[in-house]
Amino acid sequence: MREPFGDDDIRIASDTPSRELRPQADLGESVAQEFQRHKENGNIFMANRLGEELARPLREEPAELFADTEGIERRHVQFLYGFAVRLAIHQGMDVSILEDTVLHSFLETVEHFSGPVYAALTDSVSSTVYRLCLSDEQPVGGAFARIAESSPSLGEMLYARYLDFARNLVGKFTFRP
Repeated sequence: MREPFGDDDIRIASDTPSRELRPQADLGESVAQEFQRHKENGNIFMANRLGEELARPLREEPAELFADTEGIERRHVQFLYGFAVRLAIHQGMDVSILEDTVLHSFLETVEHFSGPVYAALTDSVSSTVYRLCLSDEQPVGGAFARIAESSPSLGEMLYARYLDFARNLVGKFTFRP
């Protein structure tokens, strides 16, 4: 039987440890450096502006964007718009730091001008239902119709309108590499 630890088991570590033993770069530090780079080149400012512009329709409720919603609870319409905005941001932004900044600015802007609209946008039940629709490749407008007690065709039309509006707005903003 071998002794548990003998002189043959002791090894002296090299001054240059293998790649696996080297400390990994601090992820938080690299994210902070990336954020600083985007701040210095103006991308963070632009991302904040985009979030504010995406929030503007919820404050002003332009007739052309929110047409055909009479008789539907505002919170359902507001959530559908916010959901479309989230998807447009996610699909239209290549850099996660900028995506997060736009979304944060959007929600912060809404919270600043209306607590009830912010509450409608952050409804976790509706979010879950709509996310499940996307993952199951079901129409989001159909889920809206069930939740808001309206027609599926109206739900699809509104969702497409809001998504197109948000995608177009996201596409108008140019970010530096």
